Amino acid sequence: MRFSFLPTEVKFFDYFDQASKNLLEGAVILRNLLDDFHDIEEVQAQIIEIEHRGDFIVHEVTNLLPKTLITPIDSDEIQRLIFAIDDSLDTLHAAIMRLSIYQVTDIKKPARRLAVLIVEGATELSFALKGLRDKSTYGRVKIESSKLIQLRTTPTESSRMRCVIWCLAVTIYSNSSVGKRFMNC
Repeated sequence: MRFSFLPTEVKFFDYFDQASKNLLEGAVILRNLLDDFHDIEEVQAQIIEIEHRGDFIVHEVTNLLPKTLITPIDSDEIQRLIFAIDDSLDTLHAAIMRLSIYQVTDIKKPARRLAVLIVEGATELSFALKGLRDKSTYGRVKIESSKLIQLRTTPTESSRMRCVIWCLAVTIYSNSSVGKRFMNC
């Protein structure tokens, strides 16, 4: 552990972990719903609770940012990242709500495959965000980022949810200094 005269606020890493776990939980709920479509009201209640937790995490991060002198990564990147994860969770929430509103009962195989891809993307994202805390793991995170990119280049059905997961990967790995650090390991 290195000594620093000006301490960096590390709560952001905890919030990243919480947000990515929350997104993963929402993705798993969607996948499970599409695999075995029943009890839509119960699933709606679960996703609403998860979405509220996501909003709380965003609220905590946006309150902590102005109070923090030194952030572990650029404060704009922290905000973009936490909002991107929340937007993805909002999209999962909206998808489940639309299944109920439009009274969908027949779930097609491509939708199930898409849900599996979303869970895989959320899983890889969760692992990658855990790697932000320790610079010694950047090499492993770089490998995980290539898995996220493979999800994007696999020829499967296109949808907004898949694009949201892809946008998360792009936010982390190419449009930010954090991403540049991973890609240049």
